[in-house]
Amino acid sequence: MVACYPPPSFAAQRSPVSAMETRGPPRNFFPPWEGSGVYAFGPLLLDFNHHGERFVPGQLTPMIDCSTTEVFCLTSRRGSAVGVVAFAVPRWCGSSIAVGDGWRNGDVNTVVLARIEPSQEPIRNSVDYHTRQTATVYYLGDESNPRVVYEYTIGNGIVAILNGLNQYPNLVADIRRGLDPASLPLQYRFRLSTLDRLAPCRTRAR
Repeated sequence: MVACYPPPSFAAQRSPVSAMETRGPPRNFFPPWEGSGVYAFGPLLLDFNHHGERFVPGQLTPMIDCSTTEVFCLTSRRGSAVGVVAFAVPRWCGSSIAVGDGWRNGDVNTVVLARIEPSQEPIRNSVDYHTRQTATVYYLGDESNPRVVYEYTIGNGIVAILNGLNQYPNLVADIRRGLDPASLPLQYRFRLSTLDRLAPCRTRAR
């Protein structure tokens, strides 16, 4: 039987990473994870209702919400848990992010590895309309989880998860060295297929 934490509130907790396993609901609420609490990236399911990540059929890996007032933070890679996701991304943002920027909560660290600007080519047909990249895309990751990279846009948050599996054991380093993420075969790119956005940043009210 796989151990699992009790169902959490969707609101992030103020407790630091070192105390992420504290039981009970958070005392303070701030911009929450959106929607129903279930996010599907191809075969990868992030389920806040059951506080777990499912990638291998029949196996639920405990998933910890390590968020603070400044970052959305989620990890399934603490202690004996060796899941897929471990990221910290900003709750608040401006109009752009630079390569090298990063966010951390304790041992969960995420860095901007690459930035791809939208195409400036004119839209000529319906295929262009539905496939053309219309926003700057950022690729985020960290050497502590080298097979996994997150495709991120301002306003939509994490829109895809790239998992190099055994073919790209250090996808983070490959993208830093200039590998075009768009060149990866589709079996390594898991796009968000559910409607709720995962960890979009917001403009801070003045």
